Amino acid sequence: MLINTRSNIHLPKLSELTTPNKLVQFLMAEYNLKQKGLVDIFGNQENVSKFINGHRQLSLKQVAKLSKR
Repeated sequence: MLINTRSNIHLPKLSELTTPNKLVQFLMAEYNLKQKGLVDIFGNQENVSKFINGHRQLSLKQVAKLSKR
């Protein structure tokens, strides 16, 4: 039997992940990714920043690329 003894795990409530950018921010934190690690998906650092800050939406192509990571 496998027992997880880590008590410092923070799992967000589903209501906290209501937007794509919040979900990506959560996953970035979980996998220790920086914004520059997403430039290949968004094209440049400015587009990554706009998405993370809620000023840009994901395209279908970007969704497909993110789902493969």
